[in-house]
Amino acid sequence: MAKVSIDYRICRGHQMCVLGLPDVFAVGPDDEGRAMVILGRQPDERLAALRDAAASCPENAIRIE
Repeated sequence: MAKVSIDYRICRGHQMCVLGLPDVFAVGPDDEGRAMVILGRQPDERLAALRDAAASCPENAIRIE
């Protein structure tokens, strides 16, 4: 299983991850529109899609472990 997280200190709310994987990421409740992780544990089969979402983040705020 892959663990997905967002570094909220550097996320600026571009929401590219939400567009790419809406079943994993959502728009968070804060006033800045930062993303949040819905499902932080993902099967290894989704690793390529998770890496694509991380690469789409202009701030490099997505972490995959």
